[in-house]
Amino acid sequence: MTEEAKGTRSYTQVLQLNQELVQDLQGLIQDHEGKMRQLAQLQEDQERAREEIARLAEELKRAQAREDDLQVRLQQVESERVDQLSAVSAHLDALRSALERYLHHGDGLERAA
Repeated sequence: MTEEAKGTRSYTQVLQLNQELVQDLQGLIQDHEGKMRQLAQLQEDQERAREEIARLAEELKRAQAREDDLQVRLQQVESERVDQLSAVSAHLDALRSALERYLHHGDGLERAA
């Protein structure tokens, strides 16, 4: 039966196994620390993304409010233009009527003369 089969190991073997175990643990610790740094970075990135989303949401609200204001102003301007065109049209109709009366009256004067 070998020493390993008996469950007894030499001091050198135990030291070697302990060193391997320590190295394995150090590797695991380094991996864990690396994962923790990655997690911290991801959390920071997530927080920045949340802040950016909130900023963009506010910007969108302001843009929508500006759009609404511009739409109201456009409707006002369109209404003003329609009113102005109606007034100009009425004025032109009045001028046309006056011109027609003048021309009609002028025809009557030429016939009388």
